[in-house]
Amino acid sequence: MHEPSDSNSNASAPPADASEAPSTRAGRGLAAELTGDLPCVSCGYNLRGLSVRAACPECGALVGVTILARVDPRAAELAPIRRPALTAWALVAFPCFGFTAAVCVWALRGGDLVEFVADQSIAGRAMLKQVSLAFVAASGLAALAMVRPTSETPKRRSVITLGCVLLFGVFIALQHRMHFDLEMLWGRPYPPEAMTIERPILHLASTICLSLIVLGLRVPWRLFVARSRLMRSGRVDRQELNPLVYVLLIVMAGDVVMLAAGLLPDDDLAHTFGWLAMFLIGIGSMLFTVGLLTLTTDAWRLGPFIRRGAIAPKDVLGPHGSNGSNSTTRNSDAE
Repeated sequence: MHEPSDSNSNASAPPADASEAPSTRAGRGLAAELTGDLPCVSCGYNLRGLSVRAACPECGALVGVTILARVDPRAAELAPIRRPALTAWALVAFPCFGFTAAVCVWALRGGDLVEFVADQSIAGRAMLKQVSLAFVAASGLAALAMVRPTSETPKRRSVITLGCVLLFGVFIALQHRMHFDLEMLWGRPYPPEAMTIERPILHLASTICLSLIVLGLRVPWRLFVARSRLMRSGRVDRQELNPLVYVLLIVMAGDVVMLAAGLLPDDDLAHTFGWLAMFLIGIGSMLFTVGLLTLTTDAWRLGPFIRRGAIAPKDVLGPHGSNGSNSTTRNSDAE
């Protein structure tokens, strides 16, 4: 008895391409080894040569998780950053320095509370004021990285962003007037009855200036966020700049109430309005400080995508990862 020959069996079997569903062929392609460098999202180990269904030999993180986090189907649409390392550093420094300046102001206001309760002066107030303004200036300098991050950034967008950076100087001048000139003349600004009418006016102007800065930097910040597939798609939480503006509106409301308190003829009512204004300003300022901390965290997570650039599927998966798309239109900076 003779076994059927291989030639007969192959002739009777349908061609592989005809019998396999497209999804099966795609799955077989995706099971192939990675053809390009891909650092593990957890430990940084180079996963090149591993199957997409494997796990990192160093930390055990699934290769598929790294692909989801690192590989971006829109990579060809993202214009390259001109100075990626410097931009990544500045993107973290911008909110981080702002957060540090806010912490200094909170320490200053905490000293006011101690002086009010304990009736004794606190040393180091002048240094805190100087440090706070220095960090605001440093935050403004870091924001220069958003003026023209790519060669394809529209000139109109660059001009708007540069105008926002220049507003940092106006903000610093207003803060200097409040923290140095007025407080040297009148002492601590709180409680409300110790405040001059000029301070809430300056504080309101400062808050408006800060709101304009945040509003103007929304678009460049959003374009940086778009370079992270996970953040762009909402798969990880991120801080939007719009809520920071809403928070600043609470602070502005407190400034308006403080101005109204200074115009009321009834001392008891003015006192009540004053403390209400302090509550609104305090709540708004606290939420804004938390927002700056969250922005710093987001910028830190964006760092690798800015420094290394976006990784296209075809760079690590070969032709199977390109999905037949050869588009190279860069429209991420067109907003």
